[in-house]
Amino acid sequence: MQIRKQAASLDPVRTEQIREMERKACRDVLEVYNQTKSVTGSAGAIDYGKITGGRGAMFSDAGKSLPLLDFCVDVENALSNTLGPEELTLHLETLLDTERTVTTEEVQHIEERIGRKFKAYGLHPVHLYFVTVKKALPRDRV
Repeated sequence: MQIRKQAASLDPVRTEQIREMERKACRDVLEVYNQTKSVTGSAGAIDYGKITGGRGAMFSDAGKSLPLLDFCVDVENALSNTLGPEELTLHLETLLDTERTVTTEEVQHIEERIGRKFKAYGLHPVHLYFVTVKKALPRDRV
């Protein structure tokens, strides 16, 4: 927090760029969350190309919806750990409307907090959340 205050006093243009990136992170993750919540259970209807940055589905047909459920739970945990119950009740509907054209300053500050939390949880960039990590077998096991 101290570093953030120092950065704010040094370069206001850079600070505003960071804030905009945090708001964008919040909106990007919530947009994918909205899409995922609307089709979870029917994995064939999900546009994996959009979610994974154009790489398409990266999971077998049998377990396509499992990573999506994990993603939804991680987003909900990040939201509940960032916002108090009152803030969630007041602002959740507004936050989930990622196509809104008017935003208050209060909602922008909330988006910045949530964006930082999404980055800390590894939810943004979203396409990296869905990348599978493969490790090579040790040479003695080949």
